[in-house]
Amino acid sequence: SVLIGSGAGQQLTTGIKNTAVGALALHVENTHGLNVAVGYAALYTLDAGADAHNTAVGYSAGVAMTTGIRNVITGSSAGAAITTGSYNIAMGYAALASEDAHGRNVAIGYAALNQLNAGADGYNVAIGMESGLAINTGIKNTLIGANAGDALTTGDKNTIIGYAASASAVGVDNEIVIGELASGLGNNSAVIGTSGQTNAIVFGLRKTVHNV
Repeated sequence: SVLIGSGAGQQLTTGIKNTAVGALALHVENTHGLNVAVGYAALYTLDAGADAHNTAVGYSAGVAMTTGIRNVITGSSAGAAITTGSYNIAMGYAALASEDAHGRNVAIGYAALNQLNAGADGYNVAIGMESGLAINTGIKNTLIGANAGDALTTGDKNTIIGYAASASAVGVDNEIVIGELASGLGNNSAVIGTSGQTNAIVFGLRKTVHNV
């Protein structure tokens, strides 16, 4: 193991192949390994009971994690509340900052999925500054673009792509919205573009259903 900094990896005994750089990084882990903690108090409380394969880079990144495994956390306060949650990717300041016990989320960008704490594995993907910012219990959402779907809270199975593209309601389900500033039409609907688009070409369609 490589341990650099006051209190870094201080309680390691038989744990191997850990890298802890920064004061108090990986401070509690003792008998297991394969973790990377870089930054003050990164993975401070981790003691997973198994080789955990966690990577945390940044001030207090993954600071509360206890038994979570296979998480990748990059950025100051990213994944700050994760305790037992696993298989999360959080990159950016305060990304995925509220989730604690569940996983399988991808949050990339400043405050992406900041409020998520779904009570179940979320399977959410949010890429872009404040994308999915307000989602708290929504699951299986895909949000790409700065501020994409930032008002969603409880909605599930939505796909929202484009700068400031928005859902029609905070709890809408199965809505597709694509385009800068595009807005959704409700459950089980799809919108591509805004009124600013004057031409659209889709090749290969055999049947068109129009229901707006």
